[in-house]
Amino acid sequence: MDNYNVKINSLRLRNARLSKGYTMSELASKAGGLTRQAISNYELNKTNISIKNLKKIAEVLEFPYEYFLKNSRYELNQLNTSPIFFRSSRVDVRVESIYFQKFNQFYKIYKELEKYIDFPKLKLPRLDAKEEAVGLERGYDKGYIDKIAEETRELWGLGKKPINNLYDEMLRNGILISKIETEHKGTDGFSLISGETSMVFINTNRGNCVRDRFSLAHELGHIILHSSLEQEEKYDYKQIEEDANYFASTFLLPDEGFVKDIYSIDISALLEIKKKWKVSLAAIIMRLEYLNIIDENQKRNMFITLSRKGWRKKEPFDDELEKESSTFFEDAIELLVNNDVLEIDELISEFEIGERRVIDLLGLSDEFFQKYNKKPTTPILKLVK
Repeated sequence: MDNYNVKINSLRLRNARLSKGYTMSELASKAGGLTRQAISNYELNKTNISIKNLKKIAEVLEFPYEYFLKNSRYELNQLNTSPIFFRSSRVDVRVESIYFQKFNQFYKIYKELEKYIDFPKLKLPRLDAKEEAVGLERGYDKGYIDKIAEETRELWGLGKKPINNLYDEMLRNGILISKIETEHKGTDGFSLISGETSMVFINTNRGNCVRDRFSLAHELGHIILHSSLEQEEKYDYKQIEEDANYFASTFLLPDEGFVKDIYSIDISALLEIKKKWKVSLAAIIMRLEYLNIIDENQKRNMFITLSRKGWRKKEPFDDELEKESSTFFEDAIELLVNNDVLEIDELISEFEIGERRVIDLLGLSDEFFQKYNKKPTTPILKLVK
């Protein structure tokens, strides 16, 4: 059986390899007994592959080998998506390819679930065409970003108050989010837009509560302001990051509600603001300057104070404020299983990419699927009749 040759889904093989960040030579070496040319032939569909070699490759790539024998469903086409927006730093092509494939797998899970579940539809404000054209070319006017942030809050029914759980609010309004571990240490979050589907990953290795919230708001800014950018389009990376940062600031700290809470610009008073609004001192100081509550010199002195106290990398309350989370995908899976739509094994089979990868991409606990796999035990004791 293992020596039997089969035709595989070459696109899935290539995408799986890219998702691990391997070159063809690296994959051949890790699988053992294969050459770069052999991997190339498999990916170009020039030759069939033995089940034995397919199993070796699948083990290295951490996919069920059957995955490569099935037709593609719900695969993202990179030509029809936005660029991946990375918060904090640029990444090389190889890293970007890894995360595109993670989005591809996340998208596939979502589309499989969407066959059975009526997920929230994407709810975002419409941009003025002229403002968008100018914004994408030269950067958005800050006043217009203020307007769009305010419209988003109104559309989502958030008012001018602090947002209790931004994670839940974004999911509730049609934006798919997951927290994943990533080895790329320079990135807090990243997002991708494909048609009406907007996806965000947050790096669990980087953030605390306030950092995660700013990253979410930053990616929301990209989704609203930069969804029309195309993969091959040249754009000013620094400018779109500045626009997304400003959107995050004005969205999390709307001037009307935020200013009412400012009774002093003393650092101790601003720490109380941080606890209430769950935004960093650094972001609060930047917002105060933009709203003309402090001037450039005051801002500089406040940042000097933060540095002197050792608060530039870690601020007070960073560890005390609880990280936000959601049971969105757990609820979706439980809805299907508890209503006898699908057995858990059937659902994992439909996902196709393996239980471990589903757990990682949806941010589930390692024990999540185990509770469905417990078989009823035969009682040892009986009542006396």
